[in-house]
Amino acid sequence: MKSEPCIRLRTGTRALLGIPLLRGRNFSDTEQKEPKHVILINEALAKTYFASEDPIGQRLDVEMFAKPTPAEIIGIVGNVRYESLTDESSPAVYFPHPDLTYSFMTLVIRTDGDPSAIAPAVLREVRALEPDQPVSDIRTMNQVMSEWVARSRFNTLLLGLFAGLATLLSAVGIFGVMNYSVALRTREIGLRLAVGAQPRQVLLLILKQGFWLTIAGVVLGLAAAFALTRLLSGLLFGVAAVDVTTFATISLLLVAVSLLACYLPARRAMRIDPLSALRYE
Repeated sequence: MKSEPCIRLRTGTRALLGIPLLRGRNFSDTEQKEPKHVILINEALAKTYFASEDPIGQRLDVEMFAKPTPAEIIGIVGNVRYESLTDESSPAVYFPHPDLTYSFMTLVIRTDGDPSAIAPAVLREVRALEPDQPVSDIRTMNQVMSEWVARSRFNTLLLGLFAGLATLLSAVGIFGVMNYSVALRTREIGLRLAVGAQPRQVLLLILKQGFWLTIAGVVLGLAAAFALTRLLSGLLFGVAAVDVTTFATISLLLVAVSLLACYLPARRAMRIDPLSALRYE
């Protein structure tokens, strides 16, 4: 195996970070203190290299040591995204610290209180164990995650602003079209009212016209959105590019905004004076 996808697991980190153990067992207390040449592999590695057999109990040569050293697979854990939230998980190997020691490491601590408040205490403990040990880049997990999603969050915010502006322009456009349509049909509406049509019927007539125009626009918009989902998939995490709930919610929102834009011209139409309308040129 190549060494690039391989990482190590510090004592207790799997449980601390919530990485699920799918099969097998975790490192024992002895394996966390003495090198025993045992490893955990993630689900992606198990499916890639052991698709037709059980990897538990088998030995694997991993090019992470000074010389190839077979290590026994004792368990399979869930996949974790290390490089990006949108990338698929690559095959990974987890070592107990005694098996693969580096000159640097990341210490992960879970606390029920404010994480930043315990930083001084952690520094004191490290200094007590090794006075010359440098400690840097102390961050909370929220800060780490914020840095990871900062670009996607900015892109999403930008798209949201453009979407809001597009919705506003759509409402203004529909209002203008329907207002102009009412102006052109002033005599027709006045004639309808003169021969006995109720104002409510006129209101429904204008709203119905705007509703069908809106439905046509929504259908065309959905067709274009489905065609462009591949371009948006890179901005999504935990949400499918074609999410039925999202598409349905946005469609209903657009219909509601469009009907509101049609309502003002429709109210104007239902208040037309039949005599004035019949004299309208």
